[in-house]
Amino acid sequence: WYLLIILIIKMVRIMEYLKFPKKCYYLTQGFGYNSYSHQNRKALDVSQRGGYKEIYAPFSGYIANIYLKKGQPYTIWLVSNEKVMCANGELKYVVFMMTHPNKISNYKIKQSFSQDDYLFDDGTTGNVAAHLDFEIAVYDDKNKIDPSWHYEKGGNGLNNSVNPCDYILLSDD
Repeated sequence: WYLLIILIIKMVRIMEYLKFPKKCYYLTQGFGYNSYSHQNRKALDVSQRGGYKEIYAPFSGYIANIYLKKGQPYTIWLVSNEKVMCANGELKYVVFMMTHPNKISNYKIKQSFSQDDYLFDDGTTGNVAAHLDFEIAVYDDKNKIDPSWHYEKGGNGLNNSVNPCDYILLSDD
């Protein structure tokens, strides 16, 4: 019994929750098919209003893709190493696509990071006011993960995206 209890304690500690990537946020554009810049996309925009500009890793994982084109919004795709616990109670692999960060050119594909690591600040690439634009996709099978995007009216959207509000947890911190 003692070994079983130790194993359960270790499993609980190892399992990560899908965290919101900011300590505090001001929502500037919500999820949905709206008439603003995210037409036909399942994205959220959060600004640095209030002084919270830092973006943190929402889980432990690796960088799967990076888009750096001058004059365009820079984009980075993070993929979880393991399944993470989502707000709806499901365990899923997660792709987290973040758009507009300024300082991602120093990152490399397959580079690892740990949950809560500081990644970068809100950005202005693509000629916008400083903020973070993000979408998430979830997968049951690690072999089916697709860290890429497709064009939809209103911009590029993450493949297999879901409503982030159903999956991301906000921390009490």
